[in-house]
Amino acid sequence: MSEIKGKTGLDEIDIHDVINSLEKLGYDIRRTMFKGEEYFILNRFADYSNKQFYRFNNEIETPVLVTADWHIGSKGFSEQAFWELVDDVRTFDIKHVLIAGDLLQGKGVHKLEALDLVDLTIESQIDKAVDYLNSIDVPTHVVIGNHEEKLKGKVDIGLDVLKVVSSRSNNVHYYGGAFYGKLNEKFSLFMIHGEGGPTYAMSYPVQKLYRTLIERPNLIVMGHYHILGWGSFDPLHYYVYPGTLQRENTWLLRKGITSTVGWIIVNEFSETRKELVVRTPEVF
Repeated sequence: MSEIKGKTGLDEIDIHDVINSLEKLGYDIRRTMFKGEEYFILNRFADYSNKQFYRFNNEIETPVLVTADWHIGSKGFSEQAFWELVDDVRTFDIKHVLIAGDLLQGKGVHKLEALDLVDLTIESQIDKAVDYLNSIDVPTHVVIGNHEEKLKGKVDIGLDVLKVVSSRSNNVHYYGGAFYGKLNEKFSLFMIHGEGGPTYAMSYPVQKLYRTLIERPNLIVMGHYHILGWGSFDPLHYYVYPGTLQRENTWLLRKGITSTVGWIIVNEFSETRKELVVRTPEVF
């Protein structure tokens, strides 16, 4: 934002108007926040004659720790699991952490949510999230989940809590709804939070997404389902369900579904070798 202001002389309102106009023409432009500064990233051109439709938001390298669905502010959030995750960051010499949405519990997602809340104010949830994230000493990349979306659109209208969290955290990059990354300089990575109810066929949601993408990323990370595991479509295209740090919640219990606490470590990702490690700490 500051660079655009300096080069054009426009104010923030005019800049947002121009970007909104470009989006109507078909450009896919992401708005991100990092350390209080707003950034705009061109993900996809309106001109489909370009060889590469999507641009990378950032570059990351293995080993990478992939996680999601912490639900900070809920009774089920496991602080014990979080500190084991931090230990893994150090033990495995993790270079980057990916969080695929639902960092906070938020408010307004379902009718029984009050039974799950331990931090009733969003301010308290934000404070705790900042403290936890500042305990991680490597770059952390975050996308929005449905719990933050519901809060933004239903309870505190327009409040993007992850934008606030990222502006107050030391190493957090926030990308809005999706993250397109370059992995180990050669591969593409796409991270998003899923939608809809749980499924008994683990690969179904990510297969559905995979078929709709213009470009097929080498690694897809999808949160939301509280499932822990990984698989592949072929030798060059893999997917990860990054588990959760929430032991249980009322909605899933009433559905008879058990969350899987844990995360995935991508130790190596190359043409000849893929090494993904499932981590399942003991939590009570």
